[in-house]
Amino acid sequence: MLGYMRFTLDALPDRSWQALAFGEPWNGWATPIVARDVFSDVLNASGEPHRWAGDDLWLGTPAADLMPGETPDLWNRIEAEEAGTYALAALGWTFVAIPESAEPSHVAPCSNLPESLHQV
Repeated sequence: MLGYMRFTLDALPDRSWQALAFGEPWNGWATPIVARDVFSDVLNASGEPHRWAGDDLWLGTPAADLMPGETPDLWNRIEAEEAGTYALAALGWTFVAIPESAEPSHVAPCSNLPESLHQV
């Protein structure tokens, strides 16, 4: 759709993932909606502690707050939506939409997204 179906995480600018759609921007950041395999890959790339319980994800204490060998408290539940997708806005992370023609290091701010991509 209009070339904005990939996204990156500002902390991992050399990685990008496929979005199924984007929700309403959050504080100017993109809010990708993704399939479970993409969500899992984003989490694994981020290094943040998490575990799956069926279709639900439990996100743990941020990795930056853990001492070596410390077990995270699982505190944030992210449920699959009815369609089996995951709205990454629930994470509160800073995602950036990537124009189809751009490399991950040359991303477009979310405010430049066409209105049609803000709808789920």
